[in-house]
Amino acid sequence: MSVLARHSVNRAWRSALLLVGAIGVAMCVDSPTSPRSRNPQPANFAFAPQWESSAHQAVMALAADGLPLDRVRIVIVRPVHDTLKDTTVVMHAGDPPITLELTVKAVPEEQLSAGMQFKSGETILFEGTAAVVAHLAAAAASSTPTEIKVTYVGPGASATSVAVAPGAGIYSTTGAIQFSAKAFDSTKTELLNTPFIWSVNDAALGVISTAGLFTPSGKRGDVVVTAATLKDVKGTTTATLAPPPASIVIVS
Repeated sequence: MSVLARHSVNRAWRSALLLVGAIGVAMCVDSPTSPRSRNPQPANFAFAPQWESSAHQAVMALAADGLPLDRVRIVIVRPVHDTLKDTTVVMHAGDPPITLELTVKAVPEEQLSAGMQFKSGETILFEGTAAVVAHLAAAAASSTPTEIKVTYVGPGASATSVAVAPGAGIYSTTGAIQFSAKAFDSTKTELLNTPFIWSVNDAALGVISTAGLFTPSGKRGDVVVTAATLKDVKGTTTATLAPPPASIVIVS
């Protein structure tokens, strides 16, 4: 049986987050291998990504690290290893919506596996899979998309610890401080090219850039600097901010 699936893929960036969905309108018959195609019946299925709450920051951090999301791969599989469709769509900021005409083979009520990979070039950054079923239209109440939970699997995803440098110390309230971080896995092996999300605990004391450059506001105090991987593994350090002396006086 041939299923003509019309998949709508939303090629758009919303608040720097790539959103992609797929909706299928299928024609199901009794056998996926039979040459007969009598009495085809309309069916439908839909799926869309479910992003983690930190995905917006993750996408920003990835872009700053030279890994912008620029394509999505959609794979539909009959479990376990029968790939029915494997399609990659290139995406850029500001692209209009497009419609993909996809043809797969299935039978009514057959459970398939739909997978989505969000990539930068050939590097997979986020991915997820979920079961979808091409229900007959007469039996389907709606085409509410099946949510596919996509999680971060890119550089640094296996990190278990993070070290931040320079370490705790006293720093001037008048000069910027460049912080850096390294991520390590469970064997203490450094994970190269890991992107980080930088933050400070008190914005009144200064701000930190996506590259880890802290700019003091001029106020005195202790600021905790945090570097977090895109799987929220964190490392911290504390900088004591103090103004430089106004003058140096020789007393003896």
